[in-house]
Amino acid sequence: MGDGMRLYAVTAAVMMLAAMPAAAQGPRALTEWVLPGTGQAEGVGATMDGGLTLAGRAGGAPRVVHLNADGKVVDDWTMPGSDSWPRAIATPPGAVAIVAGPSDPPGHEHGIAVWRLQLGADGHLKQDWMRRFRRTSLDGGTGAVALDDGGLVVVGWTGGPQGGAWILRLDVDGESAWRRLALPTETEGLFHARAAALSPTGDVLVAAYGAPGPTEPGGVWVMRFDLQGKDYDQKVIDEAEDEHPEALAAYGDGGLAVAGWTLPVTEGIKGDKETPWVVRLNGRGDILWDHHWGGAKGRLNAVAALADGGVLVAGELGGEALLARLDITGAVVWERRLGKRASLRALTLLADGTAAAVGDKQGRMWVVKVGY
Repeated sequence: MGDGMRLYAVTAAVMMLAAMPAAAQGPRALTEWVLPGTGQAEGVGATMDGGLTLAGRAGGAPRVVHLNADGKVVDDWTMPGSDSWPRAIATPPGAVAIVAGPSDPPGHEHGIAVWRLQLGADGHLKQDWMRRFRRTSLDGGTGAVALDDGGLVVVGWTGGPQGGAWILRLDVDGESAWRRLALPTETEGLFHARAAALSPTGDVLVAAYGAPGPTEPGGVWVMRFDLQGKDYDQKVIDEAEDEHPEALAAYGDGGLAVAGWTLPVTEGIKGDKETPWVVRLNGRGDILWDHHWGGAKGRLNAVAALADGGVLVAGELGGEALLARLDITGAVVWERRLGKRASLRALTLLADGTAAAVGDKQGRMWVVKVGY
Protein backbone atom coordinates (compact mmCIF):
# COMPACT_ATOMS: atom_id res chain seq x y z
CA MET A 1 0.00 0.00 0.00
CA GLY A 2 2.36 3.00 -0.41
CA ASP A 3 2.70 6.69 -0.13
CA GLY A 4 -0.99 7.38 -0.68
CA MET A 5 -1.99 5.61 2.53
CA ARG A 6 -2.82 7.81 5.52
CA LEU A 7 -3.47 7.17 9.17
CA TYR A 8 -6.91 7.89 10.52
CA ALA A 9 -6.40 10.39 13.35
CA VAL A 10 -8.88 9.55 16.07
CA THR A 11 -8.14 11.80 19.02
CA ALA A 12 -5.78 14.56 20.07
CA ALA A 13 -6.07 15.83 23.62
CA VAL A 14 -4.04 18.03 25.93
CA MET A 15 -4.42 17.31 29.63
CA MET A 16 -4.24 20.25 32.06
CA LEU A 17 -2.22 19.26 35.12
CA ALA A 18 -1.88 22.31 37.35
CA ALA A 19 -5.14 22.01 39.30
CA MET A 20 -5.19 18.20 39.52
CA PRO A 21 -3.99 16.01 42.43
CA ALA A 22 -1.02 13.76 41.62
CA ALA A 23 -2.99 10.49 41.44
CA ALA A 24 -5.45 12.05 38.98
CA GLN A 25 -2.94 13.76 36.72
CA GLY A 26 -2.95 12.73 33.12
CA PRO A 27 -0.23 12.72 30.49
CA ARG A 28 0.77 16.14 29.15
CA ALA A 29 -0.61 15.27 25.73
CA LEU A 30 -2.03 12.18 24.11
CA THR A 31 -2.66 11.49 20.44
CA GLU A 32 -3.90 8.22 18.97
CA TRP A 33 -4.29 6.82 15.46
CA VAL A 34 -5.99 3.72 14.11
CA LEU A 35 -4.50 2.27 10.94
CA PRO A 36 -6.69 1.16 8.04
CA GLY A 37 -7.31 -2.55 7.65
CA THR A 38 -7.47 -5.32 10.20
CA GLY A 39 -4.57 -6.28 12.40
CA GLN A 40 -2.86 -5.88 15.75
CA ALA A 41 0.58 -4.50 16.57
CA GLU A 42 2.86 -6.53 18.84
CA GLY A 43 6.08 -4.50 18.63
CA VAL A 44 7.26 -0.94 18.03
CA GLY A 45 10.62 0.74 17.47
CA ALA A 46 11.86 4.22 16.59
CA THR A 47 13.51 4.72 13.18
CA MET A 48 16.29 7.15 12.29
CA ASP A 49 13.92 9.35 10.27
CA GLY A 50 12.12 10.26 13.50
CA GLY A 51 9.30 7.85 12.73
CA LEU A 52 8.16 4.47 13.99
CA THR A 53 8.00 0.90 12.77
CA LEU A 54 5.18 -1.34 13.95
CA ALA A 55 5.09 -5.09 13.51
CA GLY A 56 2.24 -7.46 14.18
CA ARG A 57 -0.25 -9.51 12.28
CA ALA A 58 -3.04 -9.03 9.82
CA GLY A 59 -5.14 -12.14 9.42
CA GLY A 60 -2.69 -15.02 9.25
CA ALA A 61 0.30 -13.07 7.94
CA PRO A 62 2.94 -10.81 9.49
CA ARG A 63 2.38 -7.09 8.89
CA VAL A 64 4.98 -4.31 9.05
CA VAL A 65 4.08 -0.60 9.01
CA HIS A 66 6.60 2.24 8.86
CA LEU A 67 5.44 5.76 9.78
CA ASN A 68 7.52 8.87 9.23
CA ALA A 69 7.92 11.69 11.77
CA ASP A 70 4.64 13.27 10.61
CA GLY A 71 2.66 10.08 11.17
CA LYS A 72 2.35 9.35 7.46
CA VAL A 73 2.43 5.68 6.41
CA VAL A 74 5.55 5.23 4.29
CA ASP A 75 5.60 1.42 4.12
CA ASP A 76 2.83 -1.08 4.83
CA TRP A 77 3.34 -4.70 3.86
CA THR A 78 2.25 -8.15 4.77
CA MET A 79 4.53 -11.13 4.30
CA PRO A 80 2.50 -13.85 2.58
CA GLY A 81 3.63 -17.44 2.92
CA SER A 82 4.72 -17.06 6.55
CA ASP A 83 2.66 -17.97 9.58
CA SER A 84 5.20 -16.56 12.05
CA TRP A 85 3.71 -13.64 13.93
CA PRO A 86 6.00 -10.80 15.00
CA ARG A 87 6.26 -10.55 18.77
CA ALA A 88 8.98 -7.91 19.30
CA ILE A 89 11.08 -5.22 17.61
CA ALA A 90 14.66 -4.18 18.31
CA THR A 91 16.40 -1.26 16.62
CA PRO A 92 20.15 -1.73 16.02
CA PRO A 93 21.82 1.41 14.63
CA GLY A 94 20.28 2.21 11.24
CA ALA A 95 18.05 -0.85 11.17
CA VAL A 96 14.91 -2.53 12.46
CA ALA A 97 14.93 -6.16 13.58
CA ILE A 98 11.63 -8.02 13.86
CA VAL A 99 11.44 -11.19 15.94
CA ALA A 100 8.65 -13.70 15.43
CA GLY A 101 7.50 -17.09 16.58
CA PRO A 102 5.00 -19.56 15.19
CA SER A 103 1.35 -18.63 15.14
CA ASP A 104 -1.03 -20.12 17.64
CA PRO A 105 -1.84 -22.85 16.80
CA PRO A 106 1.40 -23.40 14.87
CA GLY A 107 1.19 -24.02 11.16
CA HIS A 108 3.72 -25.27 8.66
CA GLU A 109 6.60 -23.02 9.75
CA HIS A 110 8.34 -23.34 13.10
CA GLY A 111 11.23 -21.73 14.90
CA ILE A 112 12.35 -18.23 15.80
CA ALA A 113 12.14 -16.00 12.73
CA VAL A 114 14.15 -12.76 12.52
CA TRP A 115 13.89 -10.14 9.79
CA ARG A 116 16.39 -7.27 9.55
CA LEU A 117 15.26 -4.17 7.67
CA GLN A 118 17.34 -1.12 6.77
CA LEU A 119 16.10 2.42 6.21
CA GLY A 120 17.12 3.42 2.70
CA ALA A 121 18.08 6.85 1.39
CA ASP A 122 14.61 7.11 -0.17
CA GLY A 123 13.01 6.84 3.28
CA HIS A 124 11.65 3.31 2.75
CA LEU A 125 12.49 0.16 4.67
CA LYS A 126 14.16 -2.62 2.72
CA GLN A 127 14.77 -6.18 3.87
CA ASP A 128 18.42 -6.87 4.57
CA TRP A 129 18.08 -10.53 5.56
CA MET A 130 15.75 -13.06 7.14
CA ARG A 131 16.90 -15.94 9.34
CA ARG A 132 15.07 -18.79 11.04
CA PHE A 133 16.46 -20.64 14.06
CA ARG A 134 15.03 -23.96 15.19
CA ARG A 135 15.88 -26.61 17.75
CA THR A 136 12.51 -28.35 17.85
CA SER A 137 9.22 -28.05 15.98
CA LEU A 138 7.79 -25.92 18.80
CA ASP A 139 10.24 -23.04 19.09
CA GLY A 140 9.26 -19.39 19.14
CA GLY A 141 10.65 -15.92 19.77
CA THR A 142 9.21 -13.49 22.30
CA GLY A 143 11.73 -10.69 22.83
CA ALA A 144 14.88 -8.96 21.58
CA VAL A 145 17.32 -6.23 22.44
CA ALA A 146 19.64 -4.35 20.05
CA LEU A 147 23.41 -4.15 20.50
CA ASP A 148 25.67 -1.25 19.58
CA ASP A 149 27.61 -3.37 17.06
CA GLY A 150 24.48 -3.80 14.92
CA GLY A 151 23.65 -7.24 16.23
CA LEU A 152 20.97 -8.28 18.66
CA VAL A 153 20.04 -10.81 21.32
CA VAL A 154 16.85 -12.78 20.74
CA VAL A 155 15.00 -14.72 23.43
CA GLY A 156 12.16 -17.21 23.39
CA TRP A 157 11.36 -20.81 24.12
CA THR A 158 12.19 -24.25 22.79
CA GLY A 159 10.34 -27.52 23.15
CA GLY A 160 6.81 -26.21 23.47
CA PRO A 161 4.74 -25.88 26.65
CA GLN A 162 7.14 -28.13 28.58
CA GLY A 163 10.48 -26.79 27.51
CA GLY A 164 13.33 -24.42 28.06
CA ALA A 165 14.39 -20.83 27.51
CA TRP A 166 16.47 -20.14 24.42
CA ILE A 167 18.82 -17.14 24.15
CA LEU A 168 20.67 -16.33 20.91
CA ARG A 169 23.15 -13.59 20.07
CA LEU A 170 23.15 -12.66 16.37
CA ASP A 171 25.75 -10.58 14.60
CA VAL A 172 25.01 -7.81 12.11
CA ASP A 173 24.67 -10.40 9.30
CA GLY A 174 22.23 -12.56 11.22
CA GLU A 175 24.74 -15.29 12.01
CA SER A 176 24.60 -16.87 15.44
CA ALA A 177 27.50 -15.75 17.65
CA TRP A 178 26.32 -17.95 20.52
CA ARG A 179 23.26 -19.81 21.74
CA ARG A 180 22.31 -20.67 25.29
CA LEU A 181 19.65 -23.05 26.53
CA ALA A 182 18.19 -22.84 30.06
CA LEU A 183 16.15 -25.90 30.98
CA PRO A 184 13.55 -26.28 33.72
CA THR A 185 14.68 -27.97 36.92
CA GLU A 186 11.70 -30.37 36.88
CA THR A 187 11.28 -33.05 34.20
CA GLU A 188 7.74 -31.85 33.45
CA GLY A 189 8.56 -28.21 34.04
CA LEU A 190 8.74 -25.20 31.79
CA PHE A 191 11.18 -22.31 31.59
CA HIS A 192 10.35 -19.74 28.91
CA ALA A 193 12.30 -16.53 28.22
CA ARG A 194 9.88 -13.65 27.64
CA ALA A 195 11.86 -10.39 27.45
CA ALA A 196 15.38 -8.94 27.19
CA ALA A 197 17.17 -5.70 28.05
CA LEU A 198 20.71 -4.32 28.35
CA SER A 199 22.22 -3.35 31.68
CA PRO A 200 24.16 -0.06 31.99
CA THR A 201 27.38 -2.11 31.94
CA GLY A 202 26.42 -3.80 28.65
CA ASP A 203 25.29 -7.16 30.03
CA VAL A 204 22.26 -8.91 28.56
CA LEU A 205 19.33 -9.29 30.97
CA VAL A 206 16.65 -11.90 30.31
CA ALA A 207 13.34 -12.31 32.16
CA ALA A 208 11.89 -15.82 32.13
CA TYR A 209 8.91 -17.66 33.56
CA GLY A 210 9.59 -20.99 35.27
CA ALA A 211 7.25 -23.52 36.86
CA PRO A 212 7.43 -27.22 37.89
CA GLY A 213 4.62 -28.00 35.45
CA PRO A 214 1.95 -26.35 33.27
CA THR A 215 -0.70 -26.44 36.02
CA GLU A 216 1.57 -25.56 38.96
CA PRO A 217 2.43 -22.08 40.24
CA GLY A 218 5.65 -20.54 38.97
CA GLY A 219 7.58 -17.31 39.09
CA VAL A 220 10.08 -14.98 37.47
CA TRP A 221 13.81 -15.48 36.93
CA VAL A 222 16.09 -12.68 35.75
CA MET A 223 19.28 -14.02 34.14
CA ARG A 224 22.39 -12.01 33.35
CA PHE A 225 24.80 -12.83 30.52
CA ASP A 226 27.91 -11.05 29.35
CA LEU A 227 28.29 -10.37 25.62
CA GLN A 228 30.24 -13.61 25.19
CA GLY A 229 27.28 -15.57 26.48
CA LYS A 230 28.60 -16.42 29.94
CA ASP A 231 25.72 -16.79 32.40
CA TYR A 232 27.00 -15.50 35.72
CA ASP A 233 23.99 -14.31 37.68
CA GLN A 234 20.36 -15.24 38.30
CA LYS A 235 17.75 -13.59 40.49
CA VAL A 236 14.38 -15.03 41.46
CA ILE A 237 11.40 -12.77 42.11
CA ASP A 238 9.76 -14.87 44.79
CA GLU A 239 6.31 -13.73 45.81
CA ALA A 240 3.11 -15.44 46.92
CA GLU A 241 1.39 -15.52 43.54
CA ASP A 242 2.06 -17.05 40.12
CA GLU A 243 4.03 -14.27 38.36
CA HIS A 244 4.47 -14.08 34.58
CA PRO A 245 6.91 -11.56 33.05
CA GLU A 246 6.07 -9.97 29.70
CA ALA A 247 8.50 -7.02 29.66
CA LEU A 248 11.79 -5.95 31.22
CA ALA A 249 13.50 -2.56 31.52
CA ALA A 250 16.87 -1.54 33.00
CA TYR A 251 17.87 1.63 34.89
CA GLY A 252 21.18 3.44 34.81
CA ASP A 253 21.84 2.54 38.47
CA GLY A 254 21.59 -1.20 37.73
CA GLY A 255 18.00 -1.53 38.90
CA LEU A 256 15.23 -3.27 36.95
CA ALA A 257 11.51 -3.15 36.32
CA VAL A 258 9.57 -6.27 35.31
CA ALA A 259 5.97 -6.07 34.13
CA GLY A 260 3.44 -8.75 33.33
CA TRP A 261 0.62 -10.41 35.20
CA THR A 262 -0.08 -12.63 38.18
CA LEU A 263 -2.54 -15.32 39.13
CA PRO A 264 -3.67 -15.84 42.74
CA VAL A 265 -2.52 -19.06 44.43
CA THR A 266 -4.63 -20.75 47.11
CA GLU A 267 -3.27 -23.89 48.79
CA GLY A 268 -0.95 -24.47 45.86
CA ILE A 269 -3.67 -24.12 43.21
CA LYS A 270 -3.54 -21.31 40.64
CA GLY A 271 -6.61 -19.15 40.13
CA ASP A 272 -7.86 -18.01 36.74
CA LYS A 273 -8.05 -14.22 37.07
CA GLU A 274 -5.02 -12.45 35.59
CA THR A 275 -4.01 -9.25 37.35
CA PRO A 276 -1.68 -6.60 35.84
CA TRP A 277 1.56 -6.41 37.80
CA VAL A 278 4.82 -4.44 37.82
CA VAL A 279 7.75 -4.86 40.20
CA ARG A 280 10.79 -2.60 40.77
CA LEU A 281 14.14 -4.12 41.80
CA ASN A 282 17.37 -2.50 42.90
CA GLY A 283 20.79 -3.41 41.50
CA ARG A 284 21.13 -6.34 43.93
CA GLY A 285 17.82 -7.84 42.82
CA ASP A 286 15.94 -6.84 45.99
CA ILE A 287 12.29 -5.90 45.55
CA LEU A 288 11.76 -2.18 46.22
CA TRP A 289 8.02 -2.22 45.48
CA ASP A 290 5.38 -3.86 43.37
CA HIS A 291 1.98 -2.74 42.17
CA HIS A 292 -1.11 -4.75 41.25
CA TRP A 293 -4.28 -3.57 39.52
CA GLY A 294 -7.15 -5.43 41.14
CA GLY A 295 -10.85 -5.54 40.41
CA ALA A 296 -10.76 -6.73 36.81
CA LYS A 297 -8.90 -9.20 34.62
CA GLY A 298 -5.91 -7.85 32.71
CA ARG A 299 -2.17 -7.82 32.14
CA LEU A 300 0.76 -5.53 31.44
CA ASN A 301 2.58 -6.16 28.19
CA ALA A 302 5.21 -3.40 28.18
CA VAL A 303 7.34 -1.34 30.57
CA ALA A 304 9.80 1.53 30.17
CA ALA A 305 12.31 2.75 32.76
CA LEU A 306 12.08 6.51 33.30
CA ALA A 307 14.96 8.81 34.19
CA ASP A 308 13.33 9.79 37.51
CA GLY A 309 13.29 6.15 38.66
CA GLY A 310 9.64 5.60 37.84
CA VAL A 311 8.03 3.45 35.16
CA LEU A 312 5.66 3.78 32.23
CA VAL A 313 3.53 0.68 31.64
CA ALA A 314 1.02 -0.41 28.99
CA GLY A 315 -1.42 -3.28 28.75
CA GLU A 316 -5.09 -4.01 29.28
CA LEU A 317 -7.58 -4.12 32.15
CA GLY A 318 -11.21 -5.17 32.05
CA GLY A 319 -11.32 -5.15 28.25
CA GLU A 320 -9.87 -1.64 28.04
CA ALA A 321 -6.38 -0.53 27.08
CA LEU A 322 -4.32 0.62 30.08
CA LEU A 323 -1.52 3.20 30.09
CA ALA A 324 -0.03 4.43 33.38
CA ARG A 325 2.95 6.17 34.94
CA LEU A 326 4.24 5.26 38.41
CA ASP A 327 6.83 7.20 40.38
CA ILE A 328 10.02 6.00 42.07
CA THR A 329 8.03 4.77 45.10
CA GLY A 330 5.46 2.83 43.06
CA ALA A 331 2.68 5.40 43.50
CA VAL A 332 0.47 6.02 40.48
CA VAL A 333 1.14 9.48 39.00
CA TRP A 334 -1.51 9.07 36.32
CA GLU A 335 -3.51 6.31 34.69
CA ARG A 336 -5.57 6.26 31.51
CA ARG A 337 -8.10 3.74 30.24
CA LEU A 338 -8.29 4.10 26.48
CA GLY A 339 -11.45 2.45 25.31
CA LYS A 340 -13.19 -0.91 25.11
CA ARG A 341 -12.05 -3.76 22.87
CA ALA A 342 -8.53 -2.37 22.98
CA SER A 343 -5.12 -3.48 24.20
CA LEU A 344 -1.61 -2.03 24.21
CA ARG A 345 1.15 -4.58 23.60
CA ALA A 346 4.41 -2.68 23.18
CA LEU A 347 5.98 0.60 24.25
CA THR A 348 9.06 2.65 23.41
CA LEU A 349 10.48 5.93 24.67
CA LEU A 350 11.27 8.50 21.97
CA ALA A 351 14.06 11.07 21.72
CA ASP A 352 11.62 14.00 21.93
CA GLY A 353 10.51 13.09 25.46
CA THR A 354 7.34 11.31 24.39
CA ALA A 355 6.50 7.61 24.27
CA ALA A 356 4.75 5.50 21.64
CA ALA A 357 2.55 2.55 22.60
CA VAL A 358 0.97 0.20 20.07
CA GLY A 359 -1.61 -2.55 20.04
CA ASP A 360 -5.07 -2.97 18.61
CA LYS A 361 -8.37 -1.18 18.93
CA GLN A 362 -11.53 -2.88 17.71
CA GLY A 363 -9.53 -5.18 15.45
CA ARG A 364 -7.19 -2.59 13.90
CA MET A 365 -3.58 -1.66 14.47
CA TRP A 366 -3.40 1.24 16.90
CA VAL A 367 -0.75 3.81 17.85
CA VAL A 368 -0.83 6.02 20.95
CA LYS A 369 1.74 8.79 21.40
CA VAL A 370 1.92 10.30 24.85
CA GLY A 371 3.88 13.05 26.58
CA TYR A 372 4.37 11.38 29.89
